Amino acid sequence: IPADPFFVGVHLEKDPLENVTGISAGSAWQAEVEREQGWQHSYPSRWLQRHSRQDLDDSRAKSALWAEEVKEAMSHAWNGYRQTAWGYDQVHPKRGKPNTWFNLGLSIVETMDTLWLLGFRQEFDEAQRWVEEHLTFERAKTKPDSFFEATIRLLGGLLGAHSLSLRPIFLQRAKELGDRLIS
Repeated sequence: IPADPFFVGVHLEKDPLENVTGISAGSAWQAEVEREQGWQHSYPSRWLQRHSRQDLDDSRAKSALWAEEVKEAMSHAWNGYRQTAWGYDQVHPKRGKPNTWFNLGLSIVETMDTLWLLGFRQEFDEAQRWVEEHLTFERAKTKPDSFFEATIRLLGGLLGAHSLSLRPIFLQRAKELGDRLIS
């Protein structure tokens, strides 16, 4: 951790996102229990100069509720995609049926970083298995006007998954796609 006053009092043994935000992605009840037991969360000194501890504790509890809502929404979206369109690019927004644009499981690839960041390791591992077993660029339906989308959504998704998990399959597939995009 750098010697920046922002990081004063941040605990490494806690949730990795807490090191960046100062707010744990844990559940709302956890924040409430901590408050009831008199446990004081450690905040960066520059935050305490601008805000009261009570305001920061309230904000932390509210953020934990929002984090739970985000996890529930992601779980709903992921399970809906998995049941309706697994392996297809997306669920068509109006028809609710599988839709193919690239024919590369776009929703799987571009969602992996979110799965990782939300702590959905089982879902992430499932997505990794799909990438290992089914992601091949020979069957891709790419068009010249979709270069930008392929770069940010597919290449970005693979590189994001590799950056977070350090699993080599994602870097391997990103190189395969990158080579294809510049050829």
